[in-house]
Amino acid sequence: MSRPRVVLVGAAGAGKTAVGRLLAAQWSLPFRDTDADIEQVTGASPGDILVLSGEAEFRRRERAAVQSALRSAGVVASGGGAPSDPDVRAAIHAAQAPVVWLRVT
Repeated sequence: MSRPRVVLVGAAGAGKTAVGRLLAAQWSLPFRDTDADIEQVTGASPGDILVLSGEAEFRRRERAAVQSALRSAGVVASGGGAPSDPDVRAAIHAAQAPVVWLRVT
């Protein structure tokens, strides 16, 4: 099983996507943004899914997106709320990749 080089976590707007793209480019690795993965699969933005289908459905999709992204090599940016899910935290821990928390004030 391949694993990510690094997993980025942090609140929405903390810069996970921007930093993730820079790291992936610097290291010549693929970049996975789980919010973008959700949108690609569903055709709807995370915000739209929250409004139309509810938080439970969005979190289910987010959990699946993170678990999928963690099976690939590269740089992974999780959704802002993803680490609040115990299953997501367990999957991140099991991936054995460094986790970087981007914190903004």
